[in-house]
Amino acid sequence: MGTDIGPGSKCRLNALDHSDPEPDVAVTVKPPESYSQDHPTTVLLAAEISDSSLRLDRRKAGLYAAAEVPDIGSLISQSRRLEVHRLPVADAKQEFGYRYAEVRELGEDETIAPLGAAGREDIDQEFFE
Repeated sequence: MGTDIGPGSKCRLNALDHSDPEPDVAVTVKPPESYSQDHPTTVLLAAEISDSSLRLDRRKAGLYAAAEVPDIGSLISQSRRLEVHRLPVADAKQEFGYRYAEVRELGEDETIAPLGAAGREDIDQEFFE
C-alpha cells in the first residue's frame, strides 16, 4: 500500500455506497497499481477550503464520520481559522448516523497532527511535523 496526497479527488467512502465526496485535499491509502482504476476508499485526512461552503462542508462531515475518516479540517481563510473534526462516533440523531466527538477551531499560530497518520509505516511522519 502507498499513500497519496492530492487535490480535488473523489473518494468513494465505504460507509455510503452512493457517496463520492470531493474534498479539496485528501490523504488516501490505496495500492499504487489502482491509481488509474478507481477512487480511493480509505481516507486518512480530508480537508476543505470553506469560505463560501462552510455549511455544506459541515454537513459532509457526517459522511466522513460514517466512513471512519479520523480527521477532517475546514480552512476558513477569511477568519484565518481551521475547524478540525476528530474522533468519529455513531449518533442516530445525525443525518448520516455519525458525527465527530471533537470539533474545535485553531488559530493561525496553532498546530495539530492528524490522527490518521499516527504510527503508520507507509506515511512519512516528518511530513506532518
